[in-house]
Amino acid sequence: MLPVREVMQKSWRTVLIGVFALATATGGYYVTTTFLLTYGTGEHQLSEEMLLNGMSLAAFLELLVTPVLSFYADKVGAHRMVIAG
Repeated sequence: MLPVREVMQKSWRTVLIGVFALATATGGYYVTTTFLLTYGTGEHQLSEEMLLNGMSLAAFLELLVTPVLSFYADKVGAHRMVIAG
């Protein structure tokens, strides 16, 4: 049997949850960045270039930090990484 067919037959609920979780996370990112650009340039008269540069820098830093924190979470345990409020 084809692996994709097997997964869809046996674990379709898990696949569906994953698809919707990814759509929610990705959609939230785009809604937030679009709102930031609209709000920043409209209400606060900030330059679009500055906002785009800031978001690009944040995305680059996320690219660098994510693998480090993922490695750390694997070694220490993700439950210990939560910052107590």
